[in-house]
Amino acid sequence: MKSDTGLGDFEYGLFVVNRMNVGDDIQSLAALRFLPRVDHYIDRDQLDEVSSIQTQNNRDLKMIMNGWYLSGYDHWPPKNDKLKPLLTSIHVNPIEGSGAATKAFKSDASVKFLKKHSPVGARDKATLRLLQDSGIDAYFSACLTLTLNADESVKKKDFILAVNVSDDVYAAMKKRTKRYIVRMDVEHTENTTTEENLALAQYYLYMYQSAHCVVTTRLHATLPTIAVGGKVLFVVESNGDNSDFKERFSGLYELANHTTAAEFITGGKNIYNIDSPPENPSAYKIYREKLENICIDYTGYDSQKSYLFGKTLDEVVTGPGFFSAVTRISEESWDAYKYEHKWSVPAIMYDDVHQSEPRKEEIKQLERRLYAEQNPGIITSFKRLLKSLAFKAGIKHRK
Repeated sequence: MKSDTGLGDFEYGLFVVNRMNVGDDIQSLAALRFLPRVDHYIDRDQLDEVSSIQTQNNRDLKMIMNGWYLSGYDHWPPKNDKLKPLLTSIHVNPIEGSGAATKAFKSDASVKFLKKHSPVGARDKATLRLLQDSGIDAYFSACLTLTLNADESVKKKDFILAVNVSDDVYAAMKKRTKRYIVRMDVEHTENTTTEENLALAQYYLYMYQSAHCVVTTRLHATLPTIAVGGKVLFVVESNGDNSDFKERFSGLYELANHTTAAEFITGGKNIYNIDSPPENPSAYKIYREKLENICIDYTGYDSQKSYLFGKTLDEVVTGPGFFSAVTRISEESWDAYKYEHKWSVPAIMYDDVHQSEPRKEEIKQLERRLYAEQNPGIITSFKRLLKSLAFKAGIKHRK
């Protein structure tokens, strides 16, 4: 790790995204490890924000520009003479918007920008081809989430985590284990703050690390689980022959144990054993080490901290902001709930597993009230997240 000398010569930006997908927020946490501080939060899909940034004392702006370039291409490339970006682990979506992102990346202005700040790290092989076809010095970097550090305080638990799996895959899982299966989805509610989104991402990473194993259809559950030392099976929802799969996952799904949904459901002697999961492939370590070195060379900094960044899990999730993000209850309404019903929740929800029966009953009462009286439009993924929080508290909750 390099020393902090000279960090005052720059300002630092962090990509954040408000797309209601915790996978995007996990990518922000991965970049955060290598930033000595955050001076500017920049929406990845609103790159016009970059042009309006004015640094103090004419400092240059450093920013790790990883992620999925799905939209915001109207403002690509970003325009700010002070921007000195690290372009790595990028994915250019070739399908959304009738290929508008691809067209934007092939424009003369884009090619000039990319060449100026090359070499460029491509998250997948399809993006690598796109860059190289435009004459840009590029390399296959894989995903920055592979650099996430596990948290030493997190202990393994005896549950299996199912993330964005179909009902058929979930049913097959239940037939193959007596362990409790916690079901979660990566989508989260809208109108949450950056702080709430990052706290949610930290909670998901805790679940990925503490699970006996993870079964998921999502890339940004698969790779972070590998990074934090969890065992994971990546389930391909199609047969792997559609264009979206080929473009997004080329070069990445091979880093994990993987199968198709059809193969997992029908089973067979070589099917992944969720009760006794095998070790993850080790090929990811090459990309992890390379990305670590690239990022440290770029910022001169490595916090070396886990995804909790020195906090305990309870410090991350017991705040009213986190709970409002989970339940769609505003912080003000939540304060009113606590006052009216004399509940000390959310703090009681995250106590150690060994709780008194009265406290467990209090959580049950809260959960029943949330299901009965909360906004009827609350989405399935957050019902599941609420259940996972109750599971952490050690109660048996409804299916």
